[in-house]
Amino acid sequence: MRSLQCSWFIGLIYFLLSSSPVQARVFDFNNETFAGYFSYAFGIYPETTNPYGDETLADEYSQKMKTLHGGEFGFLYGKGPISFRFGMELLAPSTLKEIKATLNGNDVYTIESDFSAYAPKAGLEINLVTRPIWRIFAGASYGVVSASLKNTYSEVSSAPPGDHAVYMKSSSTLIEGYLGGELYMNDTTTITVSVGQKNVNFDKWIYSQDTTTFTGAHEKGDPVLLSDGTARSFSLSNQFVSIGFRIYLM
Repeated sequence: MRSLQCSWFIGLIYFLLSSSPVQARVFDFNNETFAGYFSYAFGIYPETTNPYGDETLADEYSQKMKTLHGGEFGFLYGKGPISFRFGMELLAPSTLKEIKATLNGNDVYTIESDFSAYAPKAGLEINLVTRPIWRIFAGASYGVVSASLKNTYSEVSSAPPGDHAVYMKSSSTLIEGYLGGELYMNDTTTITVSVGQKNVNFDKWIYSQDTTTFTGAHEKGDPVLLSDGTARSFSLSNQFVSIGFRIYLM
């Protein structure tokens, strides 16, 4: 009798669940409109010593900057073949330590160069091919980069200025174009992979603190000049590969 009652009870629960109007959400790119996202990008650009070179008569440096790392987060809104993308990107080349500056083969000082930047940006994506669980897109973004640079000089063979640090800042526009693909993973989450070109050029730097360096004493706001009197400038334009995740909310 107890077994019969138990079977009846289990059957009733099964009936109620199977007849419930609640259904699992079926993911379809054609129906998704709003997502939050985050991504990581790795970029390669021509080797350079421009962030720290040519401030004195040193003629050789033991390391060069050549890679760029970036993280981005934001949201995406779209309907049909076009989506609008709004985000914040953080940019940072690998911090270089123990850079030996030499003149005629003799060490004159050691540098640690630390660069960081952030860029609010907006962009547009066009879906080239769309299927329920994958798509291929092309996109472009525009942003404004605010950058800071700290060069720390130690083991300086000449005095003054002796060991010291120089703080600088600059700004630039950011323009990028990319081609990518997006694939459904599970629930409301997708993975994206894209490749593209990013253009960032810093044409002018200013001192963000009063300092005394190889070119003399400078006040906050003064332009950063090299040993030949020209303005410090360099480019972080690069080709990049990005991998990211999007979580669709509607």
